[in-house]
Amino acid sequence: MSVSNLNNPEVLELVRDTAEYIRYLKTLGVSHLGGAADIPVDVPAPRPKVQELPPQTSLLREELPASKPLPDPVSVQVQEAPPAPVQAESTITVSIEPASLPEPALLESLPTLPPIEVPPIVSSTIPPAPPVDQSESSQPEPVPEIPTMRLIKVTPAASTKSTAKSKPQVSLFDMFDAEPEPPAPAAAAPVPEPQDACLQDIRDEIGDCQRCKLASGRHHIVFGDGNPHARLVFVGEAPGADEDASGVPFVGRAGQLLNKIIEAIGMKREDVYICNVVKCRPPENRTPERDEIDACQGFLHRQLAIIKPKIIVSLGAPAAFTLLGDSRIGRISEIRGNFYDYRGTPLMITFHPAYLLRTPEKKREVWEDMKKVRAFLRGELKLE
Repeated sequence: MSVSNLNNPEVLELVRDTAEYIRYLKTLGVSHLGGAADIPVDVPAPRPKVQELPPQTSLLREELPASKPLPDPVSVQVQEAPPAPVQAESTITVSIEPASLPEPALLESLPTLPPIEVPPIVSSTIPPAPPVDQSESSQPEPVPEIPTMRLIKVTPAASTKSTAKSKPQVSLFDMFDAEPEPPAPAAAAPVPEPQDACLQDIRDEIGDCQRCKLASGRHHIVFGDGNPHARLVFVGEAPGADEDASGVPFVGRAGQLLNKIIEAIGMKREDVYICNVVKCRPPENRTPERDEIDACQGFLHRQLAIIKPKIIVSLGAPAAFTLLGDSRIGRISEIRGNFYDYRGTPLMITFHPAYLLRTPEKKREVWEDMKKVRAFLRGELKLE
């Protein structure tokens, strides 16, 4: 390569760029540069420009005035170099040296830990399980049964022929106008020991009862009324307004109807005993609640144990459920009209007289129930 006019700044700039490019090629490993080797590499750097060149020094020919001649061109001959050989892709190899182990002397200098003592394993012999009886294990566990009431079978007793003309029976529909049937002659029986004192002891124990919430609204405790040696006991559910005012059970409209029922089977009120499950009136004559019954039913059971009646008639559902000991036995319309066992005493379940006042058509069913009670008291029915 031939170079001339090195004092020209533009030429020096071009030469400097060419030398820079040649150095770059050498760093890439290009060894044959041809005529480019004659280009001086160490070209002095141009002096810093103090001021910009005037516009007439522009390299653009069209901007130079016509009077100023252009500088002589610099001819550069460049011999084309052969293409550089394509090198294969470089592969980087990374070698990982294993960590150096400590010297044996260093390991020996470390403190020695005491050995861990492991207690010996003592084998224990577990006694074998007793053999299971397959016959018993195959059977399912018994499910606790719901308390059920025992129904007493009724069979008619041997009847004796009588020449006397029988008197027509009186029903609840006409007993208000008909004369009551005379009571049947009572069989000879030993005179029971007086028990009035025992009933009075229960009444004294009740005292001014505060055992449940009914005490706050009552006027009188209605304990019971009638014959303490009665063969027939009627058990209702709770006193009403008239009973709360007088302290005597069944004295209102329902009590008047009960008196007619008693007379229809040939008995008087003085012959029977009448009491209730609870001794105090519930507000608005509502049905007694469970806690109220639980607080008072013990006195009822003691009353019946002292009187020892021959038969008991429960009036209404609360009385029936309390005496039978379970409220899941069914609706009263399904269980009425039958004899059940109450601690060895026959129990007849029927509707409450207050219910008959609201539902008069049920009087016939109550009359059928009471005819069974009368037949039992006369000895015409045999209970098994």
